[in-house]
Amino acid sequence: MKRVLLCALLLGPAVATAQAEAKPDLEAAKAAFWKNDFKEAAAAYQTAVDTYPDNPDLWFNLGTAEAHAERFGPAFHALEQALRLDPEHSDAAHNLARIRTLVIRDSLGEGSSGRLILPGEDDLGTGLLTAVLPRTLVFVFTGSWVLLFGCLYLARRTAASGRRTALVFGAVLMGLVAVGAGGLFMGRMNIVDETTYGVVVADKVDAHQGPGAQYPTVVKILSGVKVRISGVDRDWEQVVLPDGSGVWLPRAAVRHLR
Repeated sequence: MKRVLLCALLLGPAVATAQAEAKPDLEAAKAAFWKNDFKEAAAAYQTAVDTYPDNPDLWFNLGTAEAHAERFGPAFHALEQALRLDPEHSDAAHNLARIRTLVIRDSLGEGSSGRLILPGEDDLGTGLLTAVLPRTLVFVFTGSWVLLFGCLYLARRTAASGRRTALVFGAVLMGLVAVGAGGLFMGRMNIVDETTYGVVVADKVDAHQGPGAQYPTVVKILSGVKVRISGVDRDWEQVVLPDGSGVWLPRAAVRHLR
């Protein structure tokens, strides 16, 4: 894969907002990045995220450096982590989509026998819960309640029966919108945010029926596929595929999202 293609597609590192004591390491990381020493930059950013794991910009920088170093599995993981911390991180979403396209194109060009799960086939049944950002759900929930009470107030004060009916209907509609937004928000908190997810970081890994290479291979999974962690047995982790079936992967092939 051409590095120049990555440079054309990926955004450069963002300015991370970490604490002052981390600035020397960040300056060294940025200097290494712009000197095209992407592995050195990734190592420095890895140290930074180990120290400040809740900073989405640092994860974004790490993922971008890993992508330029053509280590796409770790890049996927870092960018997914940035989006988990900040779902509105548009730069992370941009770079994630770009490297996903590159990995899929290269894999299809190589060819593969048997079933192959690609990045992007991994919504894990949570597409509706993650389609709308939490901030938007809170805004819709709050706004719909305000409009609901506004409609009820006006309905009590109006004398025209037709207008009163329309206002009551509006209040009912706003109530349904509020219930829907609240339900999606609670579902995201209780299902998405409380579930342990991981990202496949191996370039292409065999998924087995049981916790060991002696079990039959079920499917091959590309790097970047997001999985739901459901169990562990020694050096193997059980994960849930998009179709709901459980398979086992080597623990080294999967990195958890925090």
